[in-house]
Amino acid sequence: IMKNIKYLLYMLLMSLLIVGCDAEQADQDPSEIGSTKYKPTLTITPSVASGDVAEGTAITYQLSTDKIMEFDINFKASLVGGTASGADFELGTGVIGKFKNNTTITVEILDDMIPENDETAIIKIEADGLDSEFWIIPNNTLPEFSYTIKSSVNPTDLVVALEWDAGAASDLDMWTFSEAGVAWSNAATSDNPEVGVSVEEADDDGVYFVGFDPYDVNSGVESFEYSFHIGTPDGTVKTISGTFDYAARDEAYDTMEYQGTVVYLLLKVVKTGMNYVVTAL
Repeated sequence: IMKNIKYLLYMLLMSLLIVGCDAEQADQDPSEIGSTKYKPTLTITPSVASGDVAEGTAITYQLSTDKIMEFDINFKASLVGGTASGADFELGTGVIGKFKNNTTITVEILDDMIPENDETAIIKIEADGLDSEFWIIPNNTLPEFSYTIKSSVNPTDLVVALEWDAGAASDLDMWTFSEAGVAWSNAATSDNPEVGVSVEEADDDGVYFVGFDPYDVNSGVESFEYSFHIGTPDGTVKTISGTFDYAARDEAYDTMEYQGTVVYLLLKVVKTGMNYVVTAL
């Protein structure tokens, strides 16, 4: 009889334990596992949502969430499309710190001082890192912002940039001469492209010539490609390109000379006030 009583008590105890476990499991909501219920919704407000932006300016993005979290959420600006490259920007980052709900990200559009045709860029603000992405995605579809990058131009002067095939020549120096053969300006660094103000507003009206000194051309090179990128105060940007016949340079081009430096002339500039008309020779 005692064995039967012990067995009944044991079965009763086990039944109570099973019922308790079932009750505890019933209190848990399986949908909480992996749920987005507690994830914040992100709002992004740009200072410029789309359209034209100039080199040398910045775009700011205000980020805010509808919930305050107990940990940091990291964000970054990314270039995800367009003809521009990462070298054209400084792409910022931002952190919505724990117990906060906002931050700012800045994208700076760098001014390389080179007159160039319009470029396009698609910027996206993204979660930075898997931990941050977990709390933002897939709760949010993050927008992309499309821009046209406008090259800066000098408001009064003629700016010219000389670019060439670096595989053919290590260094070219750009020169500008007046029609009378006076050396007017030069850009003689080791940079490619060489960039300089060729003619200024204060210079006399008249005719000027732009060319280059093939300062350091690699051995065996007979010709190479070059481009002049030209910016005028009216906002016009154009490119004049060609093939320089290095082997026959002394017969193929007009020249001017300054202190033993021979410059091969490739552009003609007609200045009238702040109006500059540039043509290939």
